[in-house]
Amino acid sequence: LKLPQSDLLFGRFSGGNSELARGATVHPTPATMGNADCCMSDEHLPVTNERLEWAVRKMDPKEVQACLEAGLDVNMPVDRQGHTIMDIFMVEHQQMLKKCQTNRGRPEDQTRLFCEMQESAAQVLRQLRGAGAVISAQSAALRRGV
Repeated sequence: LKLPQSDLLFGRFSGGNSELARGATVHPTPATMGNADCCMSDEHLPVTNERLEWAVRKMDPKEVQACLEAGLDVNMPVDRQGHTIMDIFMVEHQQMLKKCQTNRGRPEDQTRLFCEMQESAAQVLRQLRGAGAVISAQSAALRRGV
């Protein structure tokens, strides 16, 4: 059974047992064995705008840097409304601040967590701005759905 390379990489084989019932030769591959995701670390996945968006949503400076070094366009729209990665950053940063306000625990722990989150967000912002990222046009920035 010959599978496209993308199906092997992302474990999208859904052939079931029908090929086996017809006597087809099926060679064990990571996808058919069901372990493709656990065998591949994130750094081996293709660098895409979706990966950059995920990194910004997680405020992960290392992943953002890897995406930027791969040459991704930070001002390419991420949805039909024309939002950019900077719009995503703004929304996620706002959510992060709200989360910090609602967390409960010792004040020392909350302060430490807030400072760590702010530092990560500041690093991501510096990286995005260094790559020339801008906020989308005002009309797109006001639309819901980010």
